Amino acid sequence: MARFFNLATLSPGFSFRPNLFVTTLFNPAGDWGAVYALAHPRNPNAELICDFHSKLLTSSGIFVYRITIRNGGPLGTIVDVDF
Repeated sequence: MARFFNLATLSPGFSFRPNLFVTTLFNPAGDWGAVYALAHPRNPNAELICDFHSKLLTSSGIFVYRITIRNGGPLGTIVDVDF
């Protein structure tokens, strides 16, 4: 559906939890149902581990999807997320 580019650069063993939201003219609340997000590493031999998916309805009526991403590889890498 979408790719979020260059969300972070993760060193080995580090993690982060981005907020992902995709609103459009035809879907102003950004509700895409049961969506799975997967992190995409940019470097060879980089391993990104994704878990703890969640979906939050904000007070402004927009849905935010969250995922915890950890760098399980030996190298730092730029992180993209496929949504």
